[in-house]
Amino acid sequence: MADKSKLLLDQAATVSWADIGQMRPVSPGVSLAPHSRNRDFESVRNAVQFIMEKLDAGSRSSAMILTDGATLHYADIEAIYAQIKQP
Repeated sequence: MADKSKLLLDQAATVSWADIGQMRPVSPGVSLAPHSRNRDFESVRNAVQFIMEKLDAGSRSSAMILTDGATLHYADIEAIYAQIKQP
């Protein structure tokens, strides 16, 4: 893994996702994403593992990782997870 990737993996991160299974019709005046959730992690590595190992498939596909310098979407998260899980 390149040094730049390692630095990214060690950054603090916030995961944002929607509880897809919990979505209900939206009423006028209500937030468009009333079931969105956030959780802070000490590293991108831990955030990626949480998304791929703890969230259900629907919520996982909506997840994003936010750091001070990057926003990682599902394709990025899958690629990082594959790197982390390589022997």
